[in-house]
Amino acid sequence: MIKFVSIELTNKCAKQCFFCYNESNNLGQTTWQPSDLVSFIKDLEANGVEAVSFGGGEPLEYEGVFEV
Repeated sequence: MIKFVSIELTNKCAKQCFFCYNESNNLGQTTWQPSDLVSFIKDLEANGVEAVSFGGGEPLEYEGVFEV
């Protein structure tokens, strides 16, 4: 059973590091709406997932990070 899930909140990142694994940049996109993300995480919990981490890009550049 899956116990841990990592969610890419956005691939937006102002740093634009040359070694970035997903080529994040300052023009990156976000596809998650905060309400959808909260529902998804609640569903993960209901199905036994014990921990969720946020990545990206830069998770703090996701506008809804504190709402989530």
